[in-house]
Amino acid sequence: MKSFLFCILLIFCSILIVAQDAHFWTEQYGTESMLLSNSVIGSVDDLGAVYYNPGRLGLIENPAFVITGKIYQLSKTSFQKLTGDTPDATIRRSRFGGAPSLMAGSYKIDKWKKHHFAYAFLTRRNIDLSVKSSVDSFGDEIDELPGNEYLSGGIELNKRLKEEWFGGTWSYVPVPDIGLGVTGFATVHDQEAFQRMQLQTYTAEGNTEMYYNFKRYDFSQLGLLLKFGFAWETDKLSVGLTLTTPTMHILGKGALEYERFGTYSSSGDQIYEKNQKEKLKVRYRTPLAIGGGLGYDILGGKLHISGEYYHKINHYTIMEGETFWGQSSNREITPLLSDHLKSIFNYGFGYSREINKTINFYLSYSSDYSSAIQKSDNTYDTNNGLMLSTHTSKVNHWAGGIVLELNRSDVTFGVAHAMSKFPISRPVDFPENVDHGLTINPDETAFIKWERWRFIVGISVSLLEDVATRLEKKVLSPGKDK
Repeated sequence: MKSFLFCILLIFCSILIVAQDAHFWTEQYGTESMLLSNSVIGSVDDLGAVYYNPGRLGLIENPAFVITGKIYQLSKTSFQKLTGDTPDATIRRSRFGGAPSLMAGSYKIDKWKKHHFAYAFLTRRNIDLSVKSSVDSFGDEIDELPGNEYLSGGIELNKRLKEEWFGGTWSYVPVPDIGLGVTGFATVHDQEAFQRMQLQTYTAEGNTEMYYNFKRYDFSQLGLLLKFGFAWETDKLSVGLTLTTPTMHILGKGALEYERFGTYSSSGDQIYEKNQKEKLKVRYRTPLAIGGGLGYDILGGKLHISGEYYHKINHYTIMEGETFWGQSSNREITPLLSDHLKSIFNYGFGYSREINKTINFYLSYSSDYSSAIQKSDNTYDTNNGLMLSTHTSKVNHWAGGIVLELNRSDVTFGVAHAMSKFPISRPVDFPENVDHGLTINPDETAFIKWERWRFIVGISVSLLEDVATRLEKKVLSPGKDK
């Protein structure tokens, strides 16, 4: 029974690999930038510049506008062959609703001709995923137990992540074709997850066997990071370079919960281990990033190419509970939440072309590699700890659409698609009927497929010059504009 429960625990830990918590190019910002899939570090022409390259803000012809937009998102996750090879062994989840977007604005001060300013509010990451599977059967399900037995139980995972960035940008143009800039972002990271596994049997001998495992973490952190940008452009070529600092910790707190219970009538062993701690110290880290890109006029349109390198983060502890001794086993246990990220390089390319004076066309692709370390490379105790970043698969992004240039506004229509598929260990086949018991095969695999469709409608509205001037006078010279 013990070896059987260990294999069940293995499949349960494998299911944690489901959320894009180790990807950095999952989101796109700005109306045109969304259609170009992050390939605009050197060529961004909308207020996505506050995120992609603050140095380009001063080179945009009319920065005095705000962006509003609506994005509808359909996300689908399927766990294929999760508990066996039958059609019923596939679990599907889908969600439709609004998606993260950018709200930004910019302004100038007449007395400071070479200086440009902007502000932005953006959702950096937003994940909400819940998975549940259960089994209920009767038969000779477990080889280690004689005769037929009742078997029931289930596994459940819930993961939620939301990260908001609030920033202000300053851009300076020392000469007409060169821009320098920096954006300061205050970041709010809020994340929680739990994993629950429960299994119970009633044997032919009249004994009840039970195993229960539950782990949960919950933490939030307020941080600060800076993004520096350089931009240079000519008639046909634009170039950009960026550097993003790691997040500087300001404050944060979290909680860890650990529970493990079990009864084994055949051997007389009992398990009771429980611990919960609140208000733990938190230190969440993000990598240093260096990016570069260009835009080049070719074939009647513009080619956009960008790449960004994210530096590794060695294994570290985000938060750690107090060491305790299992109430029944006297086993020393230290619950903790860890992370370990490898270096990655993401790249993207896109093409934009003016169809006529009103319509512009866009098409693009970008990679989205995971910086999560494979489980075999992680140096942490799976019995006591949890890893934060677990999705190790590459995500591919495609996007396309049009922008209508109207009087004092631009309207964007587009669609974006992202997808990844990767194998996970599936050492246990759950029973489907009385003729097929629960079997253990460590070489079996399952697959997780994640897919997302986004439907984009965006509006860029130019501010009227007299309104902008009036607002400036009220801020800088109150009472003198009458």
